[in-house]
Amino acid sequence: MVIFEATSLTQSQRLLANTLGYPSSWHVVRVVKGEGSTQTFYDTIYAGKPEANSDTYYNHLAAMDAAMKWKEGESTPYDDNGGQMLPVDQSVEIIDGDEVEVYYDPDDAWYGALVKKVVHYKDDVRYSVKYKADRSTQDNICVENIRLLKAGKKSRTKAGKAKKATTPKAKISKAKSAAASNSKKRKTAKSSATKAKKKRIEKVEYIPDAKGLHLAADMGLPENWTADARSKSRFVFLSPDGAKRFTSKTSVFAYLDNLEPPAPFIDEQDEETPVEPETEEDDPPWRTGGHSFLQKRVKYEASKGEYAFGTVTAWISADDVDSEGNPGFLSEKDGKPAALFHITFDANSAFASQDLEEFELMDTFIEEKEQID
Repeated sequence: MVIFEATSLTQSQRLLANTLGYPSSWHVVRVVKGEGSTQTFYDTIYAGKPEANSDTYYNHLAAMDAAMKWKEGESTPYDDNGGQMLPVDQSVEIIDGDEVEVYYDPDDAWYGALVKKVVHYKDDVRYSVKYKADRSTQDNICVENIRLLKAGKKSRTKAGKAKKATTPKAKISKAKSAAASNSKKRKTAKSSATKAKKKRIEKVEYIPDAKGLHLAADMGLPENWTADARSKSRFVFLSPDGAKRFTSKTSVFAYLDNLEPPAPFIDEQDEETPVEPETEEDDPPWRTGGHSFLQKRVKYEASKGEYAFGTVTAWISADDVDSEGNPGFLSEKDGKPAALFHITFDANSAFASQDLEEFELMDTFIEEKEQID
């Protein structure tokens, strides 16, 4: 009897890919269900590292077709516009603004989120979402891992149903009808806008995740705190009410007044030298010198209608690597190594800190006099 094994480690993913005839840098993630004679499995093939948003395939025929075009030393994991050569079968259309649930395989669970962006390829669709629980974002979600909970306000068409052509005569008729109803719309515009505004600033009820509670307890955090493991050995910590967000244990204990955070050290002889990591999560360590953005003031929209003032206190260079030689940070925009900047919010803010890429940071800079206390 053949026994299938899941590929849980990077080494086993690359070994399986090479055994199946894929290029040396490709990965195959195999998930196995059941035991003994009832075993089933499915493979996901990546043209690079899975965590780097590489081109992704869900059947070996499509993946092998792409592999045949691969040129060692010239091709990149992003040459095939996301991959997935099978046609998309989606009975319910999902658009930006919809409330959805996203499947997270390690937990074998679905988590609530809001669709922020939909990318249509020739033969695939990918989604970017913002999770309700910790306000984090995720890109490149495939159709199989997302399901609709509640449609948003934007108009939609049924999947597979073509839009009716609009004749010039019909357009004129619609224009007259719209003009006749303009006055009525203007009367209700103010009340509608007020309702929409109230809806945008409603708080999402925070429900702690059981796995996050256990992980936080194992890491020595107080009762009812949660921890969420992210890529590159980083974590996000949430207070018991979900209102405060931290990216290191040091900042958590500093907030609880149990630990005084050490003052950042800047080597005047060589500002480019990264400081020693404050905690075991800082791999690679944050730099506290060597960039013109440091100590600049920012105004960041932490959630809809809520702004927090803070200061750029640290950064990671696009050239930095972690202890295993991997890039310190991969951009969510294109999956390539990029600089990452750490914002520490003011003490009177409801938020503790936030990490932003350069293109996100540029729109947040303010002059000191612009801050409204």
